Amino acid sequence: MRPELALFLAASWVAAAETPRPQAEASVQFISLAGDREDLALWDGRRATPLRLSADFFGPRLRYAGDTRLSLIQLPPTGTRPDTTAQVVPAATPPTVAPGPVIAWLDLPPSDTSGGPLRLILLVQPEAGRNGIVAMKDSDRDFPAGSLRFLNLCDFPLSLESGGSATTVAAKGTVVLRPKVAPGGYFDADIYSSENQVRRLASHLHFFHAADRRTLLFMLPVEKGTGLVRLQPVEEPPSSGTSGSAFDARIKPPKAPR
Repeated sequence: MRPELALFLAASWVAAAETPRPQAEASVQFISLAGDREDLALWDGRRATPLRLSADFFGPRLRYAGDTRLSLIQLPPTGTRPDTTAQVVPAATPPTVAPGPVIAWLDLPPSDTSGGPLRLILLVQPEAGRNGIVAMKDSDRDFPAGSLRFLNLCDFPLSLESGGSATTVAAKGTVVLRPKVAPGGYFDADIYSSENQVRRLASHLHFFHAADRRTLLFMLPVEKGTGLVRLQPVEEPPSSGTSGSAFDARIKPPKAPR
C-alpha cells in the first residue's frame, strides 16, 4: 500500500471514530400508566438516573441530555444494584452498556434540529413489542396552572357539559379546560358518551379546583356497549410553599345511565 493512501485511510478512520453520536435535549415529566414503579432508571447513554414513577402524580421535571434514544431500564432488586454512573471514556471506545434491560424507549430529534429543548409529559406503560412511552408536548401557555387536561382513551367521542356549555373530546383526543369556579370550589360537569351513536350519561365530574396546580384526567371506557367511562386523575404536585387539600382529585364514580 502506498504511504499516501495508508495515511489517508488512517486519518479517515480516526475522524469517523471521533465523530460524536447525535445528542438530544428535553425537559421531561414522567407519569406511569402501569402503577407506581420504583425499579426503573432513565438511561441517557452514559449514566442511569433512578426514577420513582407515580400513577397519581406528575413526576418532578427532569432535564434530559443524552442519546437521541431516551431509554428506561429496569434495575436489579435493591441491594444488588451496581454503580449506575458510567466512567467517562474516549469517544473511540465502544458505547457504555446500560446496567439493566431497556423496557421502554422514545426517539427524540437531535438538539441541533429540534429548534431548542423540548418540553414533554411522558406516559409510561411498558409492553412487549411496543416502545412503551407516549409523549405529549407541554407548555405553560397551552396547559397552565389551574387547568384540567382531558385525555379521551375511548374509541368514541365524549361531551363535557357544565353550566349550559358543552366541550367535545374526540376519540383518542385531548382538550384543556380551565374551570370557571373560584379556587377552593368544586367544578361539576356531566359527561355524555356517543358509543355506537347512542347518547348516554357516561359519568359525573365533581372536582376540587386548585389554582396552583395542573391535573391530567384520563377518560377510560368501563365496559363495551354501556357507554360508561371511568375518570382517573393525575395531579401535578403544588409548588414549594403551598399546601394541599384533603379533597384533591376527588371524583364521584360513574352513574348508571338513565
